[in-house]
Amino acid sequence: MTQQSLFSSAVGYCMDSSCIIAMWSKDYGWYSFDVFPSLKANIEKMIQDGEAAVPKEVLTELSRKDDGAHEWAKKCKLEHPIDANQTRIVSEIMRDFPKLVDTKKMGEQADPFVIALAESKKWTVVTSEKNSAKLRKPNIPDVCQARKVKCISVMDFFREKRWKF
Repeated sequence: MTQQSLFSSAVGYCMDSSCIIAMWSKDYGWYSFDVFPSLKANIEKMIQDGEAAVPKEVLTELSRKDDGAHEWAKKCKLEHPIDANQTRIVSEIMRDFPKLVDTKKMGEQADPFVIALAESKKWTVVTSEKNSAKLRKPNIPDVCQARKVKCISVMDFFREKRWKF
């Protein structure tokens, strides 16, 4: 199976770094894989079935911490390759929401790529971010709402999948 056909699922989820951290981190995670091992198995099955992916920029963000999340994501082949359509969408997002990323701050550059991947595949974004009170500094849910991309919280993701732990 090619990498492209691996990610051809009609139903899918693009996970933000905050989502993976919420499931991975033993210190900061709410649903840590070490406490919820079946969650890890469920996520890995989704990845294997082409129903979950991230852009490489999420892997870059994960690599900035030495907690194993980056290695796990690479091992599971969570990365989805970018295409011309996603590049176009990222350009539109940055034109319309230039404050989505802080160019002076490292580690917050994946957001437009997460949204672009989900939009291009008609997938759902999963994030721990909340809507911003002010659009001067929008968050992922703000941009998703404006672009009509479905965006849900990690807990709503579990509910949508009907997972119980």
